[in-house]
Amino acid sequence: MRGNHSSPSRWRRRLIGEPSISAGAIWSAIGFAWLLAAVFDEASTIRFVLGGLWLATGVFIIVVAVRGRRLDRGYYAPQSASTVDAKVDD
Repeated sequence: MRGNHSSPSRWRRRLIGEPSISAGAIWSAIGFAWLLAAVFDEASTIRFVLGGLWLATGVFIIVVAVRGRRLDRGYYAPQSASTVDAKVDD
């Protein structure tokens, strides 16, 4: 019988894939812009909610990308020779 050996990192990776830090920064910037619009333009609840969601998602992406970079996984994983050859042949 197989046990469930999936780690939290595996679920994060399945949820958002292999992001780069710049992708998380862009999502965070959009969230920050929504929050600024909510504060200075018109205090709308939906703007606060959307801004918070965008910002939280951006921070989450950055955390996963930085962890992947530190552990040489995902977007920052070193490419093997077979992967590089396959891209050149295409």
